[in-house]
Amino acid sequence: MNIRRKIIRIIRDGGHLYPCAAGVLIGQSNNNTLEHNEIAEFFYTGVSIGWTWGYGPSAAFANRVSYNHIHHLGYRVMSDMGAIYTLGISPGTQIDHNVVHDVYASQYGGWGLYADEGSSGIRFDDNLSYHNSSTGFHQHYGLGNLVDNNIFALSRDGEITRTRREDHISFIFTRNIVFSKGDTVLQGNWNNETNVLMERNLYFSLLKRPVNLGGRDKESIQADPLFYAPEEFDFRLKPESPSREIGFTPFDSSLAGVYGDKQWIALARQDQTPAFDETGSDAIAIP
Repeated sequence: MNIRRKIIRIIRDGGHLYPCAAGVLIGQSNNNTLEHNEIAEFFYTGVSIGWTWGYGPSAAFANRVSYNHIHHLGYRVMSDMGAIYTLGISPGTQIDHNVVHDVYASQYGGWGLYADEGSSGIRFDDNLSYHNSSTGFHQHYGLGNLVDNNIFALSRDGEITRTRREDHISFIFTRNIVFSKGDTVLQGNWNNETNVLMERNLYFSLLKRPVNLGGRDKESIQADPLFYAPEEFDFRLKPESPSREIGFTPFDSSLAGVYGDKQWIALARQDQTPAFDETGSDAIAIP
């Protein structure tokens, strides 16, 4: 019989002795629930799930990562990381209702949601990923992941990255809002148009000109989603938002993180960490 285990914590200010430590590591383990945590101020990944590179057998399946607030990672000390990182075949794993932001790498790979080698059978739903040094979502390679009803916004290098081409459908990208600083949101290897299914998304660039999708995602729309205050990272949608045209279902991002006693919530919100500075002046050394 599977027993689902729950962890609810404030986990922050780590990695000082072992910089590549993750805030939470789920290796060859399944049926875990990680929800309503505050995870921040590490030099590497916030939540890491899986320990099998590629398509080999993996015991990391049916895990759920929900309603977590994961932010301020990397500090330009390390590279190749994500607020939430998955690895290997993982049927039944669900990543939903998380708020992730300010992941900034030393050289490359400050991603919000990061589906690394072989990540397969995973649902990414109702997440808010914003203001990262690379992109909001990255899939290295995998099979049949679903990226649905998320908001990806204001990351430095774009919003969506794909690395390896494969013959099968790597992921399905649908009903997402993509809010970009520039007019190119796709990063990485997009030479094959058949192995990623993209449809019914909403794209917008602060440059107020059409986003460059390379001829993909022709069923989507390009329009201002009408967030309340994106300059203040308030991504609530106004009632007249055109996101309804793609079937987007609004979600309450304020529910992410810890809950309960007011003092407990206040402790989690005691955040003196500056936002990611694209000039590089926020780089710090490991104490």
